[in-house]
Amino acid sequence: RPSLQQFNHVIVHATLSDNSSLLMDASQDDVPLPLLPLHNLNDRGRLIMEETSTWVDLKAPADHKTALQLKLALQSDGTLSGTAKYKASGYASLENRREVGQVTALQQHLEKWTGQTLSEVEVAGFDNSYEEINVTAQMDASAAVMNNENLFYINAIMASHYQENPLTAETRLFPVDLQTPQDYVYVLQLELGEGIVIEEIPESINFALPEGKGRYSLRFIELNGDLQIIEKLSFNDPLFYAQEYTALKSFFDLVIEQQQAMVVLRKE
Repeated sequence: RPSLQQFNHVIVHATLSDNSSLLMDASQDDVPLPLLPLHNLNDRGRLIMEETSTWVDLKAPADHKTALQLKLALQSDGTLSGTAKYKASGYASLENRREVGQVTALQQHLEKWTGQTLSEVEVAGFDNSYEEINVTAQMDASAAVMNNENLFYINAIMASHYQENPLTAETRLFPVDLQTPQDYVYVLQLELGEGIVIEEIPESINFALPEGKGRYSLRFIELNGDLQIIEKLSFNDPLFYAQEYTALKSFFDLVIEQQQAMVVLRKE
């Protein structure tokens, strides 16, 4: 029965023609099917039928997914510019729409995230909650370049989802719930101008949480004198129990440490 502590919110369960099921909550009109509002993702709910009842899973029906691809060219004067492509889908597109409110504010949102200047911005899908958000733009990333005589220093990761560890307590008695599976991809294709060569790059690295609940990789690939950087961060299971807290906190520490990686280039 309804109470202040449990069974205090009602959503709809529908059985479709192929015998699959669909959960629906019409209380928030910006949440498209098959997504559920985040406050509904509460592990389990009780399905009430005409003569009986049973438990059903209340887990995210989609991931929180973003991808950022930068294709930039570095010139001998330290100018770094090119194109940027951004895509958000699932709960990430819902979050983006709620954060910026309107499509005209999306450019400022992405500039703040990357720390770089965008122009000629084109956006698709923002006004339709059933579509993923796609952004293409020209990017001036010269502010990311530090010049010291004949050396250029560039932060390998220009846009990170975690600026600092979200887990600050040393211990925890209750689970950590990220609410949705998460998948982040970052690709930087760095074209080196005439007379610029790779001086030093970090070693590629990958690591994972126990049972593969979270994974991180950062790869540096030299290709025909240019450089490609690929970062992937994912959480396949959003729920971490108290006994997994220490490993999760250490995982975030390692991710943030890797996102400080610098690429050193030399002008001959």
